[in-house]
Amino acid sequence: MRLIYTTALAVLISQSRSVAVAQSEIEIQQASRRVLQFSDADSSALERVDGPTPDATVPKAPDRTEAELDDMAAAALADLNRRLEEEDTGIKSVDHKAESSALPLPIIETEAAFIRLNSQLTYEMLDFQNRQTNKELLILRDAQAGVAGPHLSVGAQVRGSAIFGRTNTQDRFPYLGRFPGDFTGRTVSDLRLLQSNQAIVAHANSWAHGYFETLFSDVFSFPTFEQGSFQVRQAYLVLGDLNASPFYAFLGKKNVSFGSFETLSPFTQAVPWHYFSALTEGGGIGFTADGLDVQVMALNGGRGIRVADSNNFGQINNFAANIRYERPVGDGAVLTVGAGYLHGTIYDVAVPEHIDPTAFGERNAAWDVNAQLRLGSLRINGELVQTQRAWPATGHRITAFQIETARDFIVNDIPCTLSTSLSEGEQGPGGSQFEFNRQFVVGLKVQPSPNAFFTLEYVRSTGFAPLINIATVSDRNVEQNSVVAGFVLAI
Repeated sequence: MRLIYTTALAVLISQSRSVAVAQSEIEIQQASRRVLQFSDADSSALERVDGPTPDATVPKAPDRTEAELDDMAAAALADLNRRLEEEDTGIKSVDHKAESSALPLPIIETEAAFIRLNSQLTYEMLDFQNRQTNKELLILRDAQAGVAGPHLSVGAQVRGSAIFGRTNTQDRFPYLGRFPGDFTGRTVSDLRLLQSNQAIVAHANSWAHGYFETLFSDVFSFPTFEQGSFQVRQAYLVLGDLNASPFYAFLGKKNVSFGSFETLSPFTQAVPWHYFSALTEGGGIGFTADGLDVQVMALNGGRGIRVADSNNFGQINNFAANIRYERPVGDGAVLTVGAGYLHGTIYDVAVPEHIDPTAFGERNAAWDVNAQLRLGSLRINGELVQTQRAWPATGHRITAFQIETARDFIVNDIPCTLSTSLSEGEQGPGGSQFEFNRQFVVGLKVQPSPNAFFTLEYVRSTGFAPLINIATVSDRNVEQNSVVAGFVLAI
């Protein structure tokens, strides 16, 4: 009978091998001992279930010492693991030899899933608002926590919006979240799924990683006005193991290592992002330690997405550099400061445009400084970006800045954020029709779920100076007042 129950215990454990377990042998030994003791002490109760056992065929079980019970339990476990290894179930086992039941014994565990969800990581990778550059550090720090074999983390983000606005000038809508020709008349009402992007983070091992992001955009594809586009937005490799070295490298299509361009507004981007954010092909190296992160990135020649630009396709003739430092400055206070440099920008030609890949002029670099202070629930954010020389199209340097505040609070256990943002782009001499684009945003973010939040913004846009045909269509007196509601789902 004792053998029957020991075997039954082993069978029950083996049937659970498809489920990840983390149970010590101490617990299993104790369970085995209880089974053996139960079979000795309570045979009469078992007889009531199975029927009487003739004494002539089954002799009375002898008494067992504590040591004998431990040895029998350990032997059953050893036999179980041997059979599991033969069946190649993927369950790992280590040496079960123990000197006493007071010491922890090895565990039986299954391999982690190859494809998994890591919402915190993929949300930050896909986030349009709070972080734009140096996102490869998110991948490295995720791996720093431990990579238990090759695996993929998959995620997605969906951004829907509703905008209702009015302009004081016929057919002039300066809200920078849409293209200049998207609307006509004096009012706008628009319901749209702005973007849906998908991400895959790949960890091959502790030092080799990859990132792949696709993007569907339902904003009209300028200038053809074909609704909807689908593209591979970013795809790059990251090499590095922060547990072994503070140095790392990256290669592929990604956000350029230049500036910050994050905003405290919950849905609408600030002006510096529209003027200076850059995405293109290249590779770089970085160093991160003790709150300091330094990156240098070499860029392929030619026109990148948005701002990066240089002549001579097929040559590495552009570069960017970025530095960021974060440190505590008091009780609950953290200060982050940064600076960046981009060697070649689109602001180098006399023709005001940014979609012609063959248009080049004398190189015009840009520099960036940015800072953010967190004081508990209060955040203050600022950034200033400027070209090195005047833009030939306007005879004036391009300058963009933002000043923002945000405060986090709780209402009925729901996290909320109230923010204000003032940002401006200046590209013309004082008094000119194309002198500025200004934007003021008051925003509210309500996050009832870790994976979903609602936003509501009042946006005031003044000055109509589109960077295409800027000298002929601009009007400094245009004003647009808008209410922008948003919903973001992130997994």
